[in-house]
Amino acid sequence: MTVLDPFEYHGYVPLGQVDDQYYGNCVLCGDTKHCYVHGLTGQWDCKKCGEGGNTKTFLQKYVEHLHEGTTGADYRRLVRDRGGTIRLFKRWGVAYEGSKWLIPVYNERGYCDDIRCWSPGGSPLSTKGCKLGLFGLQKFSVRSKRTVCLCEGEWDAMFFYELARRAGKLNDVCVLAVPGAGTFKTKWAQLLAKRRVWVLYDNDEAGDRGALRVYKSLHSMAKELKFVHWPQSRPEGWDVRDHCRAAFDESNSRKAWNTLTGLLHDEPRNLPVSTQVVSATGMLEVPDFTVLPPKDRPSFSRVVATFRKYLQWDPEMHNGLILTLAVCVSQQLPGPPTWLWLGGAAASGKTALLTSTQKSDRVVFRSTLHPKSLVSGFNSGGSDPSLLAEMNGRTLVLKDATEILAQHDLAVQETMAVLRGAFDGHVSRNYGNAVHREYVGLRFTILAGVTHALDAYSTASLGERFLRYRIKVPPKVIADRIRAAIRLTSHENEMEQDTQDVVQRFLAFNVGELPRMPTWVEDRIVPLSQLVGILRATVQRNRGTDEITYKPEPEHGTRVAKQLAKLAYSIAIVKGEEVVSTETYQLLERVALDTANPFHVDIVRAAYAMEGEATSRELEAETGIPLSTLRRRIDDLSVLKVLKIKSLTIDEALHYYSRVKRDPRGRGPATLAKITPPLSRLIQESKLWRNGVQ
Repeated sequence: MTVLDPFEYHGYVPLGQVDDQYYGNCVLCGDTKHCYVHGLTGQWDCKKCGEGGNTKTFLQKYVEHLHEGTTGADYRRLVRDRGGTIRLFKRWGVAYEGSKWLIPVYNERGYCDDIRCWSPGGSPLSTKGCKLGLFGLQKFSVRSKRTVCLCEGEWDAMFFYELARRAGKLNDVCVLAVPGAGTFKTKWAQLLAKRRVWVLYDNDEAGDRGALRVYKSLHSMAKELKFVHWPQSRPEGWDVRDHCRAAFDESNSRKAWNTLTGLLHDEPRNLPVSTQVVSATGMLEVPDFTVLPPKDRPSFSRVVATFRKYLQWDPEMHNGLILTLAVCVSQQLPGPPTWLWLGGAAASGKTALLTSTQKSDRVVFRSTLHPKSLVSGFNSGGSDPSLLAEMNGRTLVLKDATEILAQHDLAVQETMAVLRGAFDGHVSRNYGNAVHREYVGLRFTILAGVTHALDAYSTASLGERFLRYRIKVPPKVIADRIRAAIRLTSHENEMEQDTQDVVQRFLAFNVGELPRMPTWVEDRIVPLSQLVGILRATVQRNRGTDEITYKPEPEHGTRVAKQLAKLAYSIAIVKGEEVVSTETYQLLERVALDTANPFHVDIVRAAYAMEGEATSRELEAETGIPLSTLRRRIDDLSVLKVLKIKSLTIDEALHYYSRVKRDPRGRGPATLAKITPPLSRLIQESKLWRNGVQ
């Protein structure tokens, strides 16, 4: 798949290419060759009509354009086929494309993530290149307590929404739809956790299997879970739309509503007796956490004052404290979990920050991890001693995760395999004593202390799930820190008590409305996340021959972008900001760069400062990286298409070396490293390495 897929699926025909920009016809104004689409980012704009944006805005503008052009005659044909009313389909933005009907699918923030395409006699299909999403999320609120009615397919959701409207029940329910009975993602289970959910799937085998899938994911997470059991008198394939059409014909919506709610049961139809899924909360419920009244909860400034009472305080420690609290707070936010390495040398202060969290009931504090403690095969007669069961819904804080990486290779691989599965929400293990552990809908954050030894391990072995912040201790404050440590000797117990108490009370709250994220922050996170994905990629080589073992494929940055956005919200919440601030973004930018390979960042930063190109000798002088190491890293960056390498003659090298007043002769061959245009554009769009931010 390519970024052009959604555009081409809806009629865009690229006629040519200039660098990374494709040009072709505009499906909005009809111009034949002035609509440009960026082949890497999906950003587009039409030079003729002036429309533009990203892929989501293209989908939204396209379906809205067709919606305006859909005639009454078109809608009447749809009503004859599907039932319902013209007003119903207009309300949901259904549009006609000439041969098929388009159903826009919006996310909870109101952006169009997908357009589902339906032709009479078929099933709706997603736009090529778009991910499957829940239909109806634009009407969903995280803070609302309404019952979620989960339908099978977009048509069922539209008709059930109309039934609820006519029965006067819209204030009681929120209607969502899965794209098909066979799909129910882990993140949807997380979204519906602790809610009342009605599952209204079709009266067929696929509907029964789908209902069972939802049951396995939600039965221990939802506040209440109900499943429709259609009467045996209903034909195979009978669904919510059929039930609602019959009600509309009889003009008795309230009676139809009562009939349908009377068909709800606590378990799905045909639930197998052998279904023994141990969910993450099935054996150990996540408790209701302590919540203090606002007047009893300390402010962030009060937390800082408590730490400053005992520790030598500086901006690095201040940022480390913000991130420690933000990672714990992020567990309450929807979306992929935030996992962060908190790095620093001995006496950097990271241990004091990490241990301050251990009194909170929202934290599981451990010194280190072992795969057998994460998922235990011990038969305890029904209870689950596994650490995963305890971690669900909490933040795992590890005092020294470097110890994990120091274990033997098989233990490290097994630990990381469990964590990768947990990040994606599902872990399953079978043991020889007939114990089966399966955790569905797992969700927890990780805050792990590490030393710089972590750099010796490739990001591939760590699964690229972690962000990172490196606490740097400037040489000029080392002496002050040593003095502070000496003075603290007789007060360490008092410090631990005070810092743990204040952090425990600070974290005792539930997140309400999220701060607002300015558009400029979103616009800069997009290229920044792509840069991180490229600059933390690893080039794997054979230890004996030094040959590259496989062609590296850097991640696209989607996961990083979600984590950075979530971290930005969490930092703003910790600091009490209503809008994500410039200062918060600066810290976010720092985390992003610390997450990337430090050699790669230093080399690219130095080359960019020299107008985008520099010789290996210049880079050696600017970065302080030994020349032998530097050449290997430049070669890796060339493979990753970050740098373009050129060998220089002596005369050419003399021209470049005049900038650093060095004579290149007699020191081996010189090379010129030039930042590639795609990476240079990402740096410019993210506004990295400029004085200040917007």
